[in-house]
Amino acid sequence: MTKEIILIENKHQALEFLKNKETFSSVLPISFQLEVENILEKSNTSFKTEEDYEDPLAHKQVQKETLKDMDYLSKEINLNYRKINLFQLFTVNLYQFIVFKKRYVNILKQIIKKENPSKIFVFSNSSDSEIYKDIVKQVFEKPVEFIDYSIPPGKKDKTLNFLGLLQNTLSKTLLFLSSKSDNKIFTTAPKSLFPSITESLLKNKKNKVFRCFDTLQGSYFMNKSYVPFYQFKGKDSSDLLDLKKEINIFNKKIENLKINPSIEQSLKQYLKKLISSDFIKAARLINEVSHLAKKNKISLALFHSDVDTFQKTVVQTLSNHNIPSIVIQHGLCGHPIGFTPVSSDYFLAFGETSKKRMISWGCPPEKIIITGASQYDPLINKGKKGKEKIIVYSVNSGNTLKTIPGHLTKKRQKKILEIIFKTLKNLPDYKLIIKTKPGWDLNGLPEKIAKSLDFKNFQVIDKKVNNTELMNSADLMIIMSSTMGLEAALLNKPVISISFKDLEPYSSYDKKEIPHVYNEKQLLSAIKKKTKPSKSFLEENVYKLDSQSSSRITKFINKILP
Repeated sequence: MTKEIILIENKHQALEFLKNKETFSSVLPISFQLEVENILEKSNTSFKTEEDYEDPLAHKQVQKETLKDMDYLSKEINLNYRKINLFQLFTVNLYQFIVFKKRYVNILKQIIKKENPSKIFVFSNSSDSEIYKDIVKQVFEKPVEFIDYSIPPGKKDKTLNFLGLLQNTLSKTLLFLSSKSDNKIFTTAPKSLFPSITESLLKNKKNKVFRCFDTLQGSYFMNKSYVPFYQFKGKDSSDLLDLKKEINIFNKKIENLKINPSIEQSLKQYLKKLISSDFIKAARLINEVSHLAKKNKISLALFHSDVDTFQKTVVQTLSNHNIPSIVIQHGLCGHPIGFTPVSSDYFLAFGETSKKRMISWGCPPEKIIITGASQYDPLINKGKKGKEKIIVYSVNSGNTLKTIPGHLTKKRQKKILEIIFKTLKNLPDYKLIIKTKPGWDLNGLPEKIAKSLDFKNFQVIDKKVNNTELMNSADLMIIMSSTMGLEAALLNKPVISISFKDLEPYSSYDKKEIPHVYNEKQLLSAIKKKTKPSKSFLEENVYKLDSQSSSRITKFINKILP
């Protein structure tokens, strides 16, 4: 009997499938999302998941291939606007897109190989959210049928939009009223990230701090000082017409690009949108930043990253106007795609470990200033002994649909949970607390795995809590590569890193100081040993353990300001 399969990528497709379940009674559903699995299970539908076909080791080769693709595309799409190469502003977005598509091409090839289907059903609508609608025909030579479905439109919050308009009007007014002698400091950091630095800067009445981004965010108060949010919306100019003419020429060139056939259609569509729409948005942002720079309305960019499009565009535009920029490191250096190339004038690093890694990725040493990590100042000498036998596992809760190197797929998230649960079943005195994040696309997975293994001695926290109190309540911390491992170490807690050997290059932790485990036997041994990182390890990672990082950073910023 010939087999037909249907690919289900989200809950809306799952609901459409169930609505027409009789029509697809002999078709094998394959799920690509935990939410889809839950819906199908509740309806007693038999199905398979992408995990049945996925080889995580194949992603490593995909990532190497993608870097070559990026190099080729950067040479072919060489379009400048006001001395800024527009293509390189979007390297992270494009890298994610290509790796994402190639990952799912590989999975589809394995599905076809194992199932040998006679026909594939794929859901499709006018949005760009589907994985397979643009690539299935490039991989599968037999019949493909597309099924229309709809996604309910999201509700627009008119009140929020109105408040955003008022907020931006106020921030522009405050910026306009600022004097020439004021230091106008633009930062992308939320209130919670570098509060002590912001507070110190605001003590000087000459310093006016503006939080900024190109999407709606919130203003806030730091003690009694108001930090307004400035939303960049772009600015038109006459030379945009010349740019649009160049874009039309490049759009024609896209058809002649030599691209992997399996993702050719989807990548060319993506590139056309990138050039026709996103390049124009970037150019308008360049115009707005240039306008503010010429009016002496920006003195310094103080960002927590400069690899994403918005930050990179602002920093490079300010550089053209000789206005300084600083990036304050806020996370561990896991992979170069998330930290380099550095466009800012200075990168304020946690410690020597981060500096060495940044230099190995091509960052000029003269840009790197070691200051320590201001967000960890409050942790120094604040460790307390846990009152109960508690182990905290901090989940790497990035979106599993993304394939940034070092991120865990759903299959690997499940594997880690299984290892922890099976190990702790042999240590019944320990209670496990699993810390996830709100909105994690795998929320509910720990409970599901625990039920299948009959493991009950655990609690899931998926909301914001005081992490210091949480870690201080614990005997031991388990992480993969998150910053909570470093935070726990500063609180004098034993830390264990659980991962996979092929992800070792992306680990930020020295295995001599923080044990790296890959199976139940190793985890059990590491829990019993309770190894604590040394003082020299902490100093290598966060410089001096003196709670003065914020002070050093503030002093450096003051030297840069006019």
